[in-house]
Amino acid sequence: FNGDGVLTFVSANAAGLFGAGAQYGVGKHFSQSRLSSAAKTLAALFLEQATSRSLDSATYEIEHALDDGESKWLQVVATVLRDDDSAIDNIIVRVTDVTQRHNSEEQLRIISENVDDVIYIYDTDGIIRYVSPSIERMLGVTPAQRIGKSFLETAISEEARDKASRLFALISGGELTHASVQIEHILPDDRRLWGDVRAKALHDSDGALIGVLTVVRDITRRREAQDALRESEAKYRTLAERSLDPILSFDAAGTISFACPAADKTWKLPV
Repeated sequence: FNGDGVLTFVSANAAGLFGAGAQYGVGKHFSQSRLSSAAKTLAALFLEQATSRSLDSATYEIEHALDDGESKWLQVVATVLRDDDSAIDNIIVRVTDVTQRHNSEEQLRIISENVDDVIYIYDTDGIIRYVSPSIERMLGVTPAQRIGKSFLETAISEEARDKASRLFALISGGELTHASVQIEHILPDDRRLWGDVRAKALHDSDGALIGVLTVVRDITRRREAQDALRESEAKYRTLAERSLDPILSFDAAGTISFACPAADKTWKLPV
């Protein structure tokens, strides 16, 4: 584009992004193009700022409708080239199709907003860079209250903080690629919630560690049921051991798995 917003050149591969008629826009103002109204508004704003010399480059993502009714998401990088008097000589616009990435991000957003589990993404320093909206339902806090903080600043017990520190050190140090641990969280109303935390190392295309992904599932009811079962079994064992009547327990193979002391007196069984 020139300084007036008129398209002066289109590369041959533009047809793959804008359709066969892309070349027909040469010589026309961007406002006469088939861009969406939102894209035209962005173009007008950029040209205004570039003309006032307050902006020389910018990156946008826009949705562009094709002739067949489909649409693509495009990343647009605009750079101003100026003459010796700092007036706009040309505006170079590089366009990249980011539809696949955008769709993947949209799918991730839909999933993260609708799952009951809480999804965290940490950087290599243990700072929370993303947390799913489900945190509000599970832990009673908003994503904004967590993003930018270290996992050590979150409301977890001291024992859990030590577990989390050791787990993060093992993953960030490359000794583990994934692991799981049960951590006790402290809710704003001081109630306790047990979370099953599954952590996985995140790597870039070159294999370098770029962060850690964790998924937290509420297992409070399961823990409470397990604790109740253990308590019940302990009470049963205490009663059985004090019983004057012989009590035996057998496993599925018919082997005696428990015999109270009274059984030895009655049947001379080893207790």
